[in-house]
Amino acid sequence: MAGLSAGASLAWKIAAFEALQARAELIGREHLLIGLFSLEKVLSTEDFRKHPQDARTVLAERDALDYLLRHSGQDAAALRRQLRRALVRGDAAGKKGTMHRSPSCRRVFERAGELAGKGTAGCVQLFHAILEDPGPVILKALDRDFTHGGKGGGAGPLTARMSRSIGTLREEAARKEELKEGVEGSRRTLSSLQRDSGEYRHLAHELKKKTLMLAGTCLEFGDCAGLVFALEGLVSDAGACRDELVAIIAQLRFLGAEGISMQESSKNRIRGLLGTIEQQGRGKLS
Repeated sequence: MAGLSAGASLAWKIAAFEALQARAELIGREHLLIGLFSLEKVLSTEDFRKHPQDARTVLAERDALDYLLRHSGQDAAALRRQLRRALVRGDAAGKKGTMHRSPSCRRVFERAGELAGKGTAGCVQLFHAILEDPGPVILKALDRDFTHGGKGGGAGPLTARMSRSIGTLREEAARKEELKEGVEGSRRTLSSLQRDSGEYRHLAHELKKKTLMLAGTCLEFGDCAGLVFALEGLVSDAGACRDELVAIIAQLRFLGAEGISMQESSKNRIRGLLGTIEQQGRGKLS
């Protein structure tokens, strides 16, 4: 099996605790899914905050899971509660020693390794593997109340919608990397051109559009480092928004260094600022 990421290892530890609390004999897929949905609780603890590098790694994995859940119209806390309600309480009270995984849970880890290929098996791969074969407890918890039959929120069971969102995540991640490479290439080309040339002005305009797209994509992903990279390229064109943009960049650097996730209010503020900068660019062209 491929090595496990920091987030996947942490989810496994949380799963063992959940299984113990439920007096289960073994760690099941449902306990592991609760572990995946509980990463943000651990990230907020003081002990974890003392290790910012680990926190940043787990934060990136947590943000990827949040992206998947948002595209399914759900949030981790609500799903975690549903799963706990659906758990079958066992009679292994006071069990001591190592909690072992059930055969089905072992298969989830093996499948996650296959999905990771030569890379490290992370939270998204574990999530994907669980959704391929969720088992009765997870199906009962997640699909019982979420078959919409075509009414808003997407048709079909929640597990199926989550599986589809994994494909969207891959496409968006590839698009983000493609945008970043395009922005980097345009910046290099622009630095070699005469500033008063028509070619420079045209490329500068196209670069700004790409950079705004990259910033928006990184924002949705919760990618602080990518967002800082994009926003830094907009400072010179920010006009009246320059001071606010510089302050936001400083805040994002702090959040990234401390392994703290962006709040929704901060994301909305950045969305509004990007919209203003885009409108300013249109005004210059008109």
